[in-house]
Amino acid sequence: MSIGIGIAISPVFGGVAPFTPLIFGDDLIAWYDATDASSITLNGADVSQWDDLSVSGNHLVQATAADQPLYNTGVSIEFDGVSENLQSSNFTQGVQAQPNTLVIVLKDSRTTTGNSYYFDGNDTTNRHIFLWEQSSNRKTIWAGGPNAYGSAPDTSFHIFIAEWDDPSGASKLYEDGALDINTSSSGSKSTDGITLGGRYDGTQFNNVEIKEAFFVNRLLTTAEKNQVGNYLAGKHSGTTWTDIP
Repeated sequence: MSIGIGIAISPVFGGVAPFTPLIFGDDLIAWYDATDASSITLNGADVSQWDDLSVSGNHLVQATAADQPLYNTGVSIEFDGVSENLQSSNFTQGVQAQPNTLVIVLKDSRTTTGNSYYFDGNDTTNRHIFLWEQSSNRKTIWAGGPNAYGSAPDTSFHIFIAEWDDPSGASKLYEDGALDINTSSSGSKSTDGITLGGRYDGTQFNNVEIKEAFFVNRLLTTAEKNQVGNYLAGKHSGTTWTDIP
């Protein structure tokens, strides 16, 4: 069980153990943490593979040296917004129907033009998307349409929790604990695979830094969202979280 401040109570020993996304068990589809240097395979200073720290093996890879993002050692992975991305194969667990939750800590450096993707699936059929839409200058989530719009992004690190829950509930985006998107639906697509730093097809790249990300095949309770937010804010410098009521 948890107490909502980024730590978990062990029911076996009664002691306090650090929270990790592994508490989500089989619902945890993938987890990437740039502070864990052992999960990064380097080609010089650049990342050729970012290992999934869950038990699922959904590793992110980039075989082309010119398209490999920079590793800011122990802090973040930085994509150049020109050609760099990391992408997994199809999920080892198969296509994931909604509801789904993405948790991601990122900074948009905003040097790109056009739509710029933070997160995507790995093909056109099964996709959940989180991006900056240039024409509206707003953060956007999508899973087949219509687009769900939030506020304009800035150039600071933030903790985002995105939820896709069609047709039984709303699509939502929380930023540092504040509700930024709340719409009846952003589409009913399932999703498969993960692309970070650009669109699934190697276009619409984003000059973004990512510190940590994980994907869960269910919605998180309010208590769980606050536990996750406080865990991330306590772990990653330059981030904050205000508890959701």
